[in-house]
Amino acid sequence: MTSRAQAPQAPRPDLAELTEGTPDQLSARADLDGHRFAEPSGALLTLSDAVLQSCVLDRARFENVDAQRATLRDLRWERPELVSLRGWRGRWRDLIIEGGRIGVLEAYTSTWSCVALQGVKASYVNLRGSELVDVTLTDCRIEELDLSEATGKRVAFPGSRIERLVVHRSTVGDLDVRGAEIGQLIWADTLTGLVLSHDQAVDLAAELARRAGARVEG
Repeated sequence: MTSRAQAPQAPRPDLAELTEGTPDQLSARADLDGHRFAEPSGALLTLSDAVLQSCVLDRARFENVDAQRATLRDLRWERPELVSLRGWRGRWRDLIIEGGRIGVLEAYTSTWSCVALQGVKASYVNLRGSELVDVTLTDCRIEELDLSEATGKRVAFPGSRIERLVVHRSTVGDLDVRGAEIGQLIWADTLTGLVLSHDQAVDLAAELARRAGARVEG
């Protein structure tokens, strides 16, 4: 008997006793612990190779955020407004992004563990080649989500609308799309690890038959 899909664990960031931070503290290779940053804004925020732990970024507004190779733990982003967020090769753990809009989120070859996006709008989210464990996108609106060659387990999209979901060579176990509205599902070979609702499986039946060499007529 096939076991039921396991739901992702929710992040529980430790955000006790925060002190007010200043914008100049947010910089490349910064090492910050226990700060709250209220409405930081500008053209560019550089956090490359930084370590942020037990921090809150409230209503951050930037054209571009460079967080490549950054380690973000026990972090909460509230209502960000970002044109682009570059977070490739980053390590994110117990992190919540709540509300707001991110135009392009580039986080390929990253490691995400206990990460939740809640009510976020995004044009493009790139997680190609990333390791994803306990990742949830809830009530999000995303034009394209690329999970090609991603690995890991327990990823779900409850209440989300994803116009285009790409899962080429993804091996994520319990990749649960049952609670999501998927406009187009793109895959190259198999759908190993994908968990579908009955209605979603019916919608895919014709394409699966075509790939198997059958014709659907009448």
